[in-house]
Amino acid sequence: MKTVIALFLPLFLVGRAHAVPQAGISTGEIRGVVTDPGGAVIPSATISLKSRNTGIESSAVTDENGIYRSLQLRPDTYDVDAKMPGLTASTRVVELTVGQTAVVDFKMLLPTLSSTVSVEVLPLAEPDRSQQSNTLTGNALQQLPIDKRNYLTYSLLMPGVADADALADANDYRPPQAAHSGLSFYGNNGRGNALAVDGGEANDFHQLYLMCDDLKTVMSALDAKGIQCTEVQEPPWGILTSIKLPGGGKLGLYQPKHPTAAKLD
Repeated sequence: MKTVIALFLPLFLVGRAHAVPQAGISTGEIRGVVTDPGGAVIPSATISLKSRNTGIESSAVTDENGIYRSLQLRPDTYDVDAKMPGLTASTRVVELTVGQTAVVDFKMLLPTLSSTVSVEVLPLAEPDRSQQSNTLTGNALQQLPIDKRNYLTYSLLMPGVADADALADANDYRPPQAAHSGLSFYGNNGRGNALAVDGGEANDFHQLYLMCDDLKTVMSALDAKGIQCTEVQEPPWGILTSIKLPGGGKLGLYQPKHPTAAKLD
């Protein structure tokens, strides 16, 4: 048993010696190579990075191969500079996103009487990225149609689908519309649509439910008065049934499984 431990411990150490850190899932990385005017690598060059939004500055130093690497950077816009006595280089502006590995190389030049600031657009292809990650802006999240408990609002994400109620509200001269799906497909009236979920008709998705403490007790009281209830269903949010109204509609009853704002009397 001792021989096995002595054999595997060196292998473990060798494997750890070759580990190379990569850009994190929620952070990014900026790295590159610094060379002189003749193309030779420059060791011990100082790379400074400054966040435009927070003003936080960080730095890195090139190794003997002229390579620098700055890890665990928050998504932001950075001004990147390379400094070496007797040489100069233009400032690079990098827009770093989540999970991105931005490669920014510097070719140092001899100082001149004038200097220029160049903005370089990084290529879209990132061969060094090893994971899938994207950046969602606050505006994209706010535009998602999920402000109410209606699964049909996800249809508004499809091209050509609009809110039929919004279209009607924008034209005050139109008469009030009858009950409809609430969706307009390529400009059609919301009353001209037929919706189906899992093969069943789902045009009456606007429903009213009365909340009660004990649905079983309420159903027994209604049954004693000759009022029949539909089969009880139990979705994650409550226990529900419905009664048929004289006009042909339905009135829902449900016992909540979720916390309520106030106790029912």
